[in-house]
Amino acid sequence: MGKGDFRSRENAWGWALKSGLALTVLFLLSGWRPGLAQAFDHQYSRLGTVLGKYTVEGLVNYKRLKKSPGDLDGFLESANALSKEEYDSWRDREKTAFWINVYNATVLRVVSDYYPFVKRLDWRRFKYPKNSIQQIPNVWKQKLAKVFGRQYSLDEIRQDILAREFKDPRIYFALTDASMSSPRLRNLPYLPDVLSTTLDEQCRRFLKEPQNFERAPSGDKIFLSRIFEWHREEFGGENGILAFVRKYAPEGVRDEIPERAKIKWLEYEWALNEK
Repeated sequence: MGKGDFRSRENAWGWALKSGLALTVLFLLSGWRPGLAQAFDHQYSRLGTVLGKYTVEGLVNYKRLKKSPGDLDGFLESANALSKEEYDSWRDREKTAFWINVYNATVLRVVSDYYPFVKRLDWRRFKYPKNSIQQIPNVWKQKLAKVFGRQYSLDEIRQDILAREFKDPRIYFALTDASMSSPRLRNLPYLPDVLSTTLDEQCRRFLKEPQNFERAPSGDKIFLSRIFEWHREEFGGENGILAFVRKYAPEGVRDEIPERAKIKWLEYEWALNEK
């Protein structure tokens, strides 16, 4: 090998070394570290894009969402990529907001997947409307959500995680079941730093709507959403339900509800919350 060849190779190695150092400096300045996963987005930007684009006053444009699921899938993929170790380091309000958002995003995804619905060939065909989430086979028990690389059903997220671990019945008014009688789906995600305030707002909003709460003219009876009936234990039984309603019912009504008021359950409208 001649001197010219050696010098050419020497120059090439020098260029590569300098380039490598330059790239390393660039990565360091940009915050990149080898082997360091990107921090989870607690502002839920991609889910916020979905909610802002496809929901209006609690109603969802599933037809449009079905055609453009990219941001929704991106959020759900980020939930799956999250490590259990990172999750375990979070505060309770961060964990609660996370699971509420995962639950609602999963409902949006499965409904848009099956949209438009076809009536099932079993008893649900006659009990529920054609455009109902209940027409989706085994929708509450299917392993639809993937988090930490593990599959979860909607029932598991709602009852085994949110209800059992965090013991806050306000969460039931943050979760959508894609029906007209379910709590209205916000056009914003749930954020940990304002979670408690937002849950209070959801409870008040829910009890303002006649389809969820009415007081009989006689005053000794109230009519309530079946959400309270289905989760009566988490609310502390009938007395706990009444205390909850007196706390979040509209002003001017809450003080007129007797402590021993009789509770009657309103019909639940399972038609799709479709825009």
